[in-house]
Formats: sequence, C-alpha cells, structure tokens
Amino acid sequence: MLSRYLFWGLLVFGLISLPWYILMFRLYGNVFIHEFFYNDHIRRIIQAEHIGNDTWYFYPFSMIGCIFPWSFFLAAALFFLPRHIKEKDNSFYVFLLCWIAVTFAVFQIAHSKLVSYIFPVFPALALICAGFIADSLSREKRGRLFNLALSLSVSAVFLMPLALIIVSTWFREYLNRYMISQGAVILFVSVFLLFGLAMLFLVLKKKLLKCIYCLGLFVPLMLYFIPLVRSGIEPYLSPRESCEYLLKNYKIDNAILSSKFFVRGVKYYTDKEVAVIDMPGTPFFSPHPIPFLNTQGKVREFLRRQKITYAILKKNSVEDIANLVGGEFKYTVLKVIGNEYIVKIEAIAK
Repeated sequence: MLSRYLFWGLLVFGLISLPWYILMFRLYGNVFIHEFFYNDHIRRIIQAEHIGNDTWYFYPFSMIGCIFPWSFFLAAALFFLPRHIKEKDNSFYVFLLCWIAVTFAVFQIAHSKLVSYIFPVFPALALICAGFIADSLSREKRGRLFNLALSLSVSAVFLMPLALIIVSTWFREYLNRYMISQGAVILFVSVFLLFGLAMLFLVLKKKLLKCIYCLGLFVPLMLYFIPLVRSGIEPYLSPRESCEYLLKNYKIDNAILSSKFFVRGVKYYTDKEVAVIDMPGTPFFSPHPIPFLNTQGKVREFLRRQKITYAILKKNSVEDIANLVGGEFKYTVLKVIGNEYIVKIEAIAK
C-alpha cells in the first residue's frame, strides 16, 4: 500500500546504503559493478558456486539443523503452523509465514546455496518455535508433539557429551591437533553431563518451564567453550598466522601462491596479489580476476615470472610443487602451521 511512510522509508534506506555503493564505484569502477552485481548476485542465481549444496533439501535441513537444540520444537511448530493460519486472529502467523516463504523462495531458486544466505529467516523460525512452546506450556494438558520434542531435546543434549567421549577415544590423535589440552574436553563433557542430568531431573519433576529455561542456556554454554579451542582450530580454518609469519619474516614484493581454500584469507591478511594453485583443478568457487593455475604448464609459467615466490599451501599442493620443480626451481618449506605449509620457491640460476 502506497503511503508517505513508504516514501520516508525508501529515503532513509537510500541515505544509509547509497554512500557505500558510490564509494566502491569511485574506488574500483566497472570492476566493482561486474564483481558485486553480476558475479556475486546474478551469476549465483544461474550457476552453483558449491555444487554439492545445490539440492532441494539443503535449505530445509539447514533451517532445522542450525536452530539446534530447538530443532525438535521447530519441527512440531511447523506441523501446527497451517492450523494457526486458519484461525481467526492469525495476522501474526501469516506475517511469519510470509517472512519465511519469501526468504526461502528467493534463495531456493538460486543454484548457489550457502547457509549464510538464509540467515534472515532464523528470527521468524525462532518466533514460531517460541509461540508453539508458549501455547503448549499455557495449557493444562500438553500435546504429544510437545512432550516428544522436549524428550528428544533433553536426550540430544544429554547424549552429546557421551558421543564426544566415544569420538575422542576413537580419534584421540586426530583431536589432539585441535585442542589446547584434554582438560578442555573433560570440562566440556562434565559440564554438559551435569546440564543434561539437571534437565532430566526437571522433566521427571514436571517442572517443564524451568527445563525450557535450562535448554536456553545451551548456546551460551557452547559459546563459552569456543575460546578454549579457538587457537588450536584456527590454523586449520584461517591463514592468519601464516600470513603474519610471512609478512614479519620475509619481504613480499610479488604475488603469493595459495591453495584454493586459503586464498581469500591470504588476500585479506596480506593485501598482496594472489594466485591459486589447484592441480588437477576443479573450477574455482566463482570466477575472480586472479590467476587460477590448474596445470603444470600454468604453474611453471607463473613461477618463471617471479624470481622468488612465497606460498601458503595445503599438503597436496606442496606435493604438486615437488613433482614439477625439476632442475628449474627449488622449494623450501619454511614453516608448518596447522595444515598450512609456508613455502619458498626460487628459480635456479643457470
């Protein structure tokens, strides 16, 4: 419906957003227009950046999984949603349904799918879930679906630390690479076992509202443990430490060679030109204006243009370099941080 409020809303929106677009265009010109509007928006509708995610069930399962430990309540709430829509005073649920449906429809048709694309839908899902819980607790007789959802949620929280004990026993050497100490695992398991037992006790005593409050503490407790393992996990997910090591110890005056998984972080943390090595190469996530070296010939040609090349690589890319250097180049592994190999490649003087 057209009104003066719509006009003022569009004006405020423009005043907030347009300065950034104007600045980016002044800095980068048509490169920004092509990269931001075509590559990051239009092309991702017609072409999958992550092919494995391009399925009809990716977003439905993501919505259920990412709202854990409320997943079981959400499934029950969505089951009852059509009934709420049919009620006379249904404006709240119609609004939430439109919120979810529009977000889902827009991103479902796009072939490039990531969980982050549907972040706007989670507040609506949380409100639907909260409405279901509030309605169920306000009744003298709770429905079977509510009781089932609560039982499954408590069981999942209780079984999670037990599963971690089993996994940490089977894969002890593998997990040790990611943990600062076993103490973090022991503390995590102990806290969540007590947490699960407390919730089980409240269910048996039929103090369901208090049990729901305890379930609400699940995510804050999880967030508390992240700093305990962050420094151990980060080198396997981010090249920040490797980039800092390179910049601190070596003079980088040309492009840095990087494995595909690290390249965006390398560009961000070093602000240097980058090139991607991936042999035999699967296509890059999306076309970017950087060298993509997926054959030995392309890698050799790139290395010939630089007297010294520094690289941040995965182990398989280091093996690719070792197979192609021959008598033309030599390489040295300077340091290994997590699963990141910092490598120096030099042309052999003839």
